[in-house]
Amino acid sequence: MAKKNNPLIEDNYQEELLDLTQIQAEAKRCLNCKAPRCSLMCPMQCEPHRFIALLNSGNIEEAAKFVYEKNLLSYICGHICPSEKYCEKNCLRGRIDRVVKVREIHRYLASLNRRDEEEFQPLNNKHALIIGGGPVGLVMAHKLAKRGLKSTILEKSLYLGGALRQQIPAFRLPSSVIEHDLNPLLNERIEVKLNTTFGKDVTYEDIKDKYYATIFTTGLDKARTYNFMKNHPKVVLAHDFLKMCRHELDVDTYDKIVVIGGSDTAMDCLASAKSIAKEVVGVYRREKERLRANKESLEMGFKAVDDFIFNRTPLRFDEVGNMVFKNYYGEEEETIPASLYVLAIGVLIDDSYLKNFFEIVEGIIKGKKMPNVFYAGDISSPDKTLVSALSTVEEVVKEIFEYLKLD
Repeated sequence: MAKKNNPLIEDNYQEELLDLTQIQAEAKRCLNCKAPRCSLMCPMQCEPHRFIALLNSGNIEEAAKFVYEKNLLSYICGHICPSEKYCEKNCLRGRIDRVVKVREIHRYLASLNRRDEEEFQPLNNKHALIIGGGPVGLVMAHKLAKRGLKSTILEKSLYLGGALRQQIPAFRLPSSVIEHDLNPLLNERIEVKLNTTFGKDVTYEDIKDKYYATIFTTGLDKARTYNFMKNHPKVVLAHDFLKMCRHELDVDTYDKIVVIGGSDTAMDCLASAKSIAKEVVGVYRREKERLRANKESLEMGFKAVDDFIFNRTPLRFDEVGNMVFKNYYGEEEETIPASLYVLAIGVLIDDSYLKNFFEIVEGIIKGKKMPNVFYAGDISSPDKTLVSALSTVEEVVKEIFEYLKLD
C-alpha cells in the first residue's frame, strides 16, 4: 500500500456562484404564492418567499441581511442544505416546469455577507457550559452571549465546527465557507477549550457547582457497526475515513474500496474514495429506489463508483479477509473482495455519558435527570440535517432563560 499527497485537500477550490443577473432571473420565476409552501416546510423558518420578494423588488441589501437574520449559518446552509427535501420539494413552480433554485439564491445572498449590527444585552452573573463545539454549540453560545450570558465550550477535537470540518468533504464545504459563518459567532463572552473531552479531561464533579446551566450539543457521534467488523484492519468507519480524507496531507492508496451504506455520508465516502482508489464499489442492503441519500448526493456518488451492488447485507469475513455478504431477500451468499471497507450505515446517540444526565430509551432522550441540563442539535432533532439541528436552538435558549428566571 503506497502513500501519496492527498488530492482531496482544498488548495485549488474555486467557488461557483451564479452571478447577480442569473440570480435575479431565477428569483423572477417565483410564483409569489399566497400560501408559500417553500417557507412552511423549512425547519429553520428561513422564509425564502420573503428574501426572494425583497430581491425581486430590488432590495438586494435587505435580502442579504434577511438571510442572516433568519439563519446565522446561511452561507454554510447555502452549500449543503438538502433543499430538495424542504423548500424546493414544495415549490409549486415545479408543477409548471422546474422548481426555483432557492438554495442557489440563498447562497448568493449569504455570500454578500451583509449582517446587521448585533446588540448585546449587559452581562449578568450567569455562566453556561456547552459540551460540543459544532455548529449548534457555536450558535447556542452566540445566542446566549447576546442575551448576557457567558459560556464555555468544550470541544474534544482540535478545531471548532464538528461534522462540518470533520466529515463533509472539502470539495463540498471548504474551510473558507465554514469560517465565513462560524468566525463571526465568537466573541469575548465565549471561552473555547479545544482538545478537551467531557468525562475524561473534565468531569461532572469538576463543573457541577461552577455553571448555572450545562447544554449538550454533541451530535450523533457513535457509529453503527457489526460485531464481526469491530477492530478489523480492513474496516474503517465513515467519519474516520472522511476525517482522514479531509485533514491528512498524505493518504494511503488502495486497489479497491467498498463503501457500505446508502446515506448522504455514504455518497461522500464514495466520492472521496474515487481519488485514492483504483476501483470504488458501493453496496446497499436494499433496492436502488430505497437509497436514503438526496438527489444531489446520489448523482455525486454514482459518478464516483465503478459498480453499485444492491440487496446485500454484511455477514462475515472469509478465511483470507474478504467480506461475505448475504442476499437481503434470500440465503445465498456473495464474497466482495476489497483492500478497504468503509462502513457508513448510520450514527447513534453516545449514551455512555449522556445516560448520567438524561433518561434515554432506545436511543432517544425522553427526559432530564436534573433541571439545569439541556440538549440541542442532532440528539434532539427529527431530521439529521444541519437545518433541522439548528432549528432546535431557539427553544432551548428559551428553556434556559426560563429556568434561570431571566428575561
